[in-house]
Parts: sequence; structure tokens; C-alpha cells
Amino acid sequence: MAAPIAAEVLREFGAEVRRFRSARHALLWYRDQLAAKLRSTRQGMELGSGPASREKRDQAQATFAAIAQCLRRQHSSDPVDEDERAEVHAAMRGECVVWLVASYEARWGDLTLLSERAGLHRDAFSRRIARTERFLRVRLRATGLLVNA
Repeated sequence: MAAPIAAEVLREFGAEVRRFRSARHALLWYRDQLAAKLRSTRQGMELGSGPASREKRDQAQATFAAIAQCLRRQHSSDPVDEDERAEVHAAMRGECVVWLVASYEARWGDLTLLSERAGLHRDAFSRRIARTERFLRVRLRATGLLVNA
């Protein structure tokens, strides 16, 4: 399998990134793409799927790389103030992002169960995922991945 290409490099070659209506849509798309990548490395090509066009593959790869950059510990859109930067880094830890995805997948009432599993009161859990989503939205908007940017 070829090494992933950075989003900036793909854009330089003309690959456009996909744009999303919200951080939720972007993160769930990323989750689906990651799952497909993990499946395809284990099984080869999925049954019933044909090869996508080069343009679609480049767009998906550029979008995936751009979202992955937004999920990294440091991002170019992070504040310069050390205290604010520390708050962003705490909110964007992998664990917090996983809880955010789980909250997107949850049905009504499931946030109580998720907050218990996270070891937090429901209100504290809701604040944590809201903060993570807010910082992710800022990063996605700065990268040009949100339609309403």
C-alpha cells in the first residue's frame, strides 16, 4: 500500500477536498473512511465494490489527510496564547474525539450511559464533547473543509 500523501501536496496537484456542512458530518465521514481503509487492508478489495475514478480517489485521499491534520495534536489554527493552546490540546486528545464520535452515534438517552462509561457526570460529559466539537469546527473551518466557512 502506498504511503498517504499530505493534503497540501494533493491540492497542489489539483485534488480538491470534499466540504461538509458540519463537524459531525466530517468526523463521521472520516470514521467511515478509516473503517473502509482498515477493512481493505485486511481483505483486499471489498466484494461488490468497483474501483473509483482517479479524481474521486484523490478527493477522498486529500479530504482524509486534511481531516487527519485537524485531529492532530497541533494545528496551524490553534491560538498562540499558551493557556488557550493547552485548552485546545486537552479537548482534542484522541480519547475526547472518540467520545465525540460515540455521542454522534448515540440515540436519545445514550449520553447518560456514555458519560457513566467516561466516568463523568452527564453535564460534564456534554460540556467536554461540546468543547471538543467547537475546537474541531474551528480547525475544519480554517482548513476549508466546512461549507459555511
